[in-house]
Amino acid sequence: MTKPTKEQQQQQQQQQPEPDMIKADPTEVVTILVNRIAELEKDKAVLTAALQSRQK
Repeated sequence: MTKPTKEQQQQQQQQQPEPDMIKADPTEVVTILVNRIAELEKDKAVLTAALQSRQK
């Protein structure tokens, strides 16, 4: 792996918001995460079923 250039490091730092700039409602964040976990669980179930059917 090559070391990132100074320009790349500056771009990465610019992409990360400052902690005091994050003004998200904790309840909303939890709701989003719970919904995302539910989506991932559904995807996992579908993929597991597909994998098991291929192994038979």
